[in-house]
Amino acid sequence: MDIEPGYYQDVLDPGGAERLVLRFPSSEILVSSIPGPNLRLEVDTRGSAADLAFWKPVVRRREGLLVLADEGLDKVMIAEIRIGVPQGFHDLEIHTSDGAIDVRDCRLDLLATTDSGDVHIDGSLDVEASSVSGLLHVERVESATLRSLDGEIRCESVRGTISIETQSGDVSIDRAGGNVVIISDSGDIGVQQPSGRLRLFSKTGDVELDISGAFAGGEVNTGEGDISLTLSEAEIELRCETLAGTINAPGCAISTNAGPRRCALHCGKGGRRLHAKSVSGDIEINR
Repeated sequence: MDIEPGYYQDVLDPGGAERLVLRFPSSEILVSSIPGPNLRLEVDTRGSAADLAFWKPVVRRREGLLVLADEGLDKVMIAEIRIGVPQGFHDLEIHTSDGAIDVRDCRLDLLATTDSGDVHIDGSLDVEASSVSGLLHVERVESATLRSLDGEIRCESVRGTISIETQSGDVSIDRAGGNVVIISDSGDIGVQQPSGRLRLFSKTGDVELDISGAFAGGEVNTGEGDISLTLSEAEIELRCETLAGTINAPGCAISTNAGPRRCALHCGKGGRRLHAKSVSGDIEINR
């Protein structure tokens, strides 16, 4: 059987639906905001000429809900699906197994799940996303709740809270406006220019924290991981402690009594307190 490329397009009336659900197991899914009242759908397909001629996505409607799906009941493969979403929708769900998800400038609440595909979300409201091994990348969103097994997680310019759970994936956050909670087993954690309160936990991964100006304090805890703190014009009260590691803090007295090594710093005008603790990792402070 010859496999040929195909193309499907359609324009759908949402019919008053405020929630959109997309279920396409193995395709790349690209979603963007469009003007006007209707939803636009474009699909790149692969299959025999006979199968392509009759293929179309499954469309289901219920009270306030519109579902578009590929249920795999035919021999057509979907390579990529592009969806233009009008402004009438308030919620969007996207589910795929090994496809990538890319959402741009859709001002709505978003749930996105994939196993091995990457997820990129730019400009949404409250975001919840998960991937087993793919990259999770969110930017310019209101808040983010992210989960990964061993995929990398990146957050940029999140205005509200960030909550992250990962086993071995690395985490990097740049410019967080709200509170940040990160729980990691072995992945490294990097946070730059936080404003809200921090709770960072890693068993064996390293933690790098770059603070400037005032922020809401918090705690950094590692088991075997090292902690590196850069305090450029930071305004905080810092307390550091390590049981079996060393503390490198120029200009700060390190306790030499029996038990954990400790030091305390008053930075700038002072402010909220930050606790940095490690069981066996080193702590380094740069001012």
